[in-house]
Amino acid sequence: MLPPISPAWRSSLKEETRKPYDRALDGCLEKERAGGSTILPARKDIFNALATTSYNQANVLLVGQDPYPTPGHAQGLCFSVQPTVRPLPLSLRNVYRELHEDLGCKIPNSGYLKAWASQGIGPNRVLTVHRNKVVGILILIADSLSIRYRSSVALWSGPSEMLLDLLPARRLCVRAR
Repeated sequence: MLPPISPAWRSSLKEETRKPYDRALDGCLEKERAGGSTILPARKDIFNALATTSYNQANVLLVGQDPYPTPGHAQGLCFSVQPTVRPLPLSLRNVYRELHEDLGCKIPNSGYLKAWASQGIGPNRVLTVHRNKVVGILILIADSLSIRYRSSVALWSGPSEMLLDLLPARRLCVRAR
C-alpha cells in the first residue's frame, strides 16, 4: 500500500485518487515488490515531497525526470539525494551549475534538497523506479499534480517537457536542459 498523502494534498488530488488506475498502480507496486523487485525510493519516501512541501506554501513545481535508480540515492524529493552521497549525481551537478551561472547561486556541498522542498519545490514527475533502471512506474499522479499545480512550473529535463502541452498557457513555465 502506498504511504498516505497529507489531507491538503489529498483534497487537491481527490479526483485522481478515486480513479481505477490509482488502485491499479498501487497494486502494480505491490506485485513488483512481491516478485522480488527493489522499488526506489523506499515506500515511506514515495510522497516525501508532498509531506515536506505544504500545499499552501507550494510555489514552484520543479519537474525533473525519474528518481535516482541507485539504492540510497532516491528519497522522494526532486533531484535530491541523502546528505552523505558522493559524488553528486550528474543531473544535480547540472542543476547547481545552471543556478550558479544564471543567477550567481552558491553551489552547495550537499545534494540534500529538503530545504528546497520546504520552500515550495515539488516532486519528480516520475515517483518510483526499479533499482538500477531509469524506467518509471508511478507516473500518472505526478502528471495530474503538475496539471493542477497552482503556480509556476520548471521543466528540467527532456522527459519532463512532455508535460508542456498539458499545462495551462497562463502558467509560467521554465524549460532547462
